[in-house]
Amino acid sequence: MPQQRAPAVAFRVLLPLETAATPPRAARRLRVMIAQTLKLGFIPYEFDARLALGEVETESGRATAGRTHLADLETEARGKGSELVARQAGALASKA
Repeated sequence: MPQQRAPAVAFRVLLPLETAATPPRAARRLRVMIAQTLKLGFIPYEFDARLALGEVETESGRATAGRTHLADLETEARGKGSELVARQAGALASKA
């Protein structure tokens, strides 16, 4: 059990640091985090990283890509029963 918690704790610590980096670097690092969470099956953390990536993209001049990623996340999250994430993704997409 402690081994499973370690990536989750690391993710919660690293996510704010990654989004504070320059937008291109933050986007690259978030994509790596997304791939790692997918590999480990940590869906809630994947969703958090995808929300952050969409926000970074929309706020750094890549609004179209950000809206597309957020719309995809909204659909996927809703399909997996994560209504809160779906609403957050929808709100971010409409703000972009």
